[in-house]
Amino acid sequence: TDSFNIVNPGEVRPEFAFSILSGPAGCLVNDTRDDPLRPHRGPLLSADLQMSAKFLGGDSFVKGFLQGAVYHRLDRRTVLAVSGRLGLARTFGLEESIFLPRPDRFYAGGDYSMRGFDTDAVNPLGRNAMVLGNAELRIDVGRSFSTAIFSDVGNVYALVSDIDLGQLLASAGVGLRYRTAFGPIRVDWGFKLNPRPGESTNRVHLTIGHAF
Repeated sequence: TDSFNIVNPGEVRPEFAFSILSGPAGCLVNDTRDDPLRPHRGPLLSADLQMSAKFLGGDSFVKGFLQGAVYHRLDRRTVLAVSGRLGLARTFGLEESIFLPRPDRFYAGGDYSMRGFDTDAVNPLGRNAMVLGNAELRIDVGRSFSTAIFSDVGNVYALVSDIDLGQLLASAGVGLRYRTAFGPIRVDWGFKLNPRPGESTNRVHLTIGHAF
């Protein structure tokens, strides 16, 4: 599940947290990419909606997540990949906190969302709304190797009403991939373009699979 998040110094995400989910959930997916492991062309669109209610035995909230990506081959060796993700949620009920239970909040930062940041480091506490965008130029250099130039932008906001695109954080970087049968082994070096006070300016990511 994709989960994404503003850092408040001194705040730490707890090791253990849980929520009770009870209610309907649905997902729609339209995937016409030519290859799910190594896409060169085509779009991927998905929409998730989740609802939980106290009268059904769970926490009371509604949560939606939209994701879209498109891949375009520029030439025989070069692919442009662009992705956007939007998460929106709110609680309801007089006795509810205005924030979702922590396991259900959106978080951002790390290998598959905003590179240059540690995992979930955009806001370790997570919140109710998330905006994320990614762009990557993938260049095949032969012998199962490829390189990449990328840029990621995004943020997590306390409430849906707090979304402000002027507060987006940004990173950029370069990467190297080695193609395998189960997806690329990926090394990315991401740099924060607008680091906040006290933050490191860059991070190296080593993982398997494309960022999106």
